[in-house]
Amino acid sequence: MSPRPVIVVIHKFGGGGLTSAVLDQIQMFCEAGHPTTVVTFDPGTEQVPRVAGLRAAGRLHPDAEVRNIHEVHAAAWVAAREQAPHDRSGQRAPDTSGLLRLEGADGRGEYVRWFDPYGGLALTVREESVRETRVVAHHQGGTVTLRETFDKNGNVILSDECVDGRPWLQTFRAPTGDPYLVRAASPATGRGVGVVVRQPGDVGTRSVRETTYGGIPQWQTAWLQSVVDEYETPPFVVAESPSAIPKVSRLRAGSATRAGMLHNNHFDEPYREGATIRGDHRTVFSVLENLEALVVLSEPQRGHIAEAVGFGDRMYVVPNATKFPDVSHVERNPDLVTLVTRLDPMKSIDESIRAFSQVVAAVPEARLDIYGGGPDAARLERIVTQLGLDDVVRLKGKTDRPHDALAGAAVTVLTSQREAMPLGILEAHACATPVVAYDLRYGPDTLIDEGETGHVVPWGDRDALAQSLVELLRDPDAARQMGRLAQERARARNSYEAVLRSWEALFDLQA
Repeated sequence: MSPRPVIVVIHKFGGGGLTSAVLDQIQMFCEAGHPTTVVTFDPGTEQVPRVAGLRAAGRLHPDAEVRNIHEVHAAAWVAAREQAPHDRSGQRAPDTSGLLRLEGADGRGEYVRWFDPYGGLALTVREESVRETRVVAHHQGGTVTLRETFDKNGNVILSDECVDGRPWLQTFRAPTGDPYLVRAASPATGRGVGVVVRQPGDVGTRSVRETTYGGIPQWQTAWLQSVVDEYETPPFVVAESPSAIPKVSRLRAGSATRAGMLHNNHFDEPYREGATIRGDHRTVFSVLENLEALVVLSEPQRGHIAEAVGFGDRMYVVPNATKFPDVSHVERNPDLVTLVTRLDPMKSIDESIRAFSQVVAAVPEARLDIYGGGPDAARLERIVTQLGLDDVVRLKGKTDRPHDALAGAAVTVLTSQREAMPLGILEAHACATPVVAYDLRYGPDTLIDEGETGHVVPWGDRDALAQSLVELLRDPDAARQMGRLAQERARARNSYEAVLRSWEALFDLQA
C-alpha cells in the first residue's frame, strides 16, 4: 500500500494502558512506512522529558513527529525574540526579604510558606519534581490572589489571577515571558468564557497577532485544522480519547479522513449492557455523523454501541497490536502468579488478593507478585496484612520489564471492573502465559478461549477464580500448553502485521 500520512491525536503521553496501546499503534504505522505525526494538547512541562524518555526506551518510534500545541505557540515567541529582544526585568521570582519562613507538608506534598511580620500568610511555594516546576501562591487576607508557575530556569510559564481564591484569568507564557494564551473563566463556576491567542507578527518586528476563541477546545480544533491543512494529501486523523474525538469531528469535511477510537468501556456503573452511557462517551456519540469511522476494540462493544446509538455502518473493530518480545532468557516459576497493572480501585486488585487466600490454602507454595504503582497501593498493602498474606502476596512496585514479569509466571490474573481490551491479557499471551480473568466488559471473552488459552469466570466469583488458578498451578504442563496456544492465537490476531491490515482498510475511506 502507498504511504498514507497519519495524525494521531492524544491529550498527552501518560503512564497507563491507553498510552501503551497508542505507542504500539504509532510504532506499527511508522514501521509500515506511513508518515506519522502525534498531536498533543497538554500544557504540562513534563511532556518534553517524557517524550525523550519514550524515544530512549525505544517505545516511541524515532520517525514519529510529536507536535504539542503549547510548545508550538511558545516556540514562535522564542524565535521572534531572537530577532527582536525585549526587556524581561519584570519576570523574576518574588521578593521574600523581611518575611518569615516555615517549612511543612500536607496531602499535596512539601511546601514552604512565608509570613509577614504580623503573622499574615504572604506566599506558599511548592516544588513539583515531575513537572520540574515551582508553584508560588500569593496570599492576601488568607486568600490566594495570584498563583505563578516557574519552569526550572526561573521563567514564569503560567499565572492564575484569582477572585475569592478561584482562578478567573489564566495566562500561559513562553520562556521569553510573552503571553501566548489568555483564558478567562467565571470565578463562580470555573467554566471558561473565552480565550485570546497571541502570536508574534512579522519576523523582526514587535507586532502581535491576536485571535479570539470561545474556549480552549475551539483553539485546539483550529490549530489542529492548520496542521491538517499542511498536507497535500488529506491525512488519516485518528483521535484516541473521548476528549479528542469531538475536536477531530469538527475538522473541515474533505480535509482529512476523520476517525475516533474508543479505548475503554462506554458504560457507567455497573459497566455492562443496560447501564447508562458515560458522560464523556455521550459527547462522542453526539458527533458521530461527522466521522468517517469509529473504531472499537471488540465485536461485543461494537454491537452494544450500534444498538444504543446506531452508526453501525461506519463502526469498525480493530484490536490492539502488540510486539512479541524475546523472553527466552526468563525462567518460568510454576508456583508464581503475576499481575501487572496500575494500582487503581477500578482494577479491583483486592479481588485477586482475597481469592489468593483460597489458592495458598490449596497450594501452599503459591505466590502472587503484583507489579505497578498508583493510588490504591496503601489500601492493598493493608488488605494483604489483614489477610495474613505478607509472605505470600508481594507488591513489587513499578517495573520497566513487564514482559519478564509475565513470562516468569505460570499464570496471570485480571479482576478489573471494566476495560475495553485489557493489555494485561494481550501482553501475557505474547509471553505465552495463560490468564484467569473475571468476565467483564470488555475483552476477556474475546481474548481468552475458555479452557484452551485460560479461564473466564463470573465477575465476583472468588471461589471460581481461586479454583481456576489452583488448577493451573497444580498442572504446570497444562498451563504451559495453554500459554503456547494463547501466544499462537494472539500472534495471528494481534501482531503488527495482522492489525495493520485492518487499519489500512480504513485508509481507503473517503475523506
